[in-house]
Amino acid sequence: LLLEVKDLRFGYGGKDVLKGITFGVRAGEVVAILGRNGSGKTTLLKNIIGLLKPRDPGMVLLGGRDVKDLKVQEAARIAGFLFQNPDNMLFANTVMEEVAFSPQNLGFPDYMERGIRALEEVRLLNKKDEYPRYLGNGEKLRLCVASILAMGPRLIILDEPTTGLDDNECARLMEVVMKLKAGGVAVIMVS
Repeated sequence: LLLEVKDLRFGYGGKDVLKGITFGVRAGEVVAILGRNGSGKTTLLKNIIGLLKPRDPGMVLLGGRDVKDLKVQEAARIAGFLFQNPDNMLFANTVMEEVAFSPQNLGFPDYMERGIRALEEVRLLNKKDEYPRYLGNGEKLRLCVASILAMGPRLIILDEPTTGLDDNECARLMEVVMKLKAGGVAVIMVS
């Protein structure tokens, strides 16, 4: 299993939010996590990538390693996370700078090539010189996915990825998800 969640428990201020969650994800699987607002979906995701640490006896194994023992940068090499609002992730002056930043920051010498491949994957290479905040909502989302792809993770987690997208952009996003699946990348989508 690429991701194994065992008896995951987590809470805030003495109130349990996650109560014994157990599941696994294999390479190339697309998994949906559904639930009402406030049901703990984002808390679950943050535990998966190590931003939050599960309470004992629960554990999250990412690529066979316990997230409690991983630095966030190490977890990011295995699992990429797209937050609910792509605007919160954008900061660079061009699309190309945006997509190349993370692999460069992680020390990949081929960060530009990774960025170009990732932009091709999400069909945004033609926008490489544009200012990211001027892109449409769906394009911003695909740019954030490309930024994650450029790091080469084996798992991509998308938190509420279709919020604010029209039918055409939803279809483009699902096209990207199916390409990832075909390439052996696991995808978790939350809604």
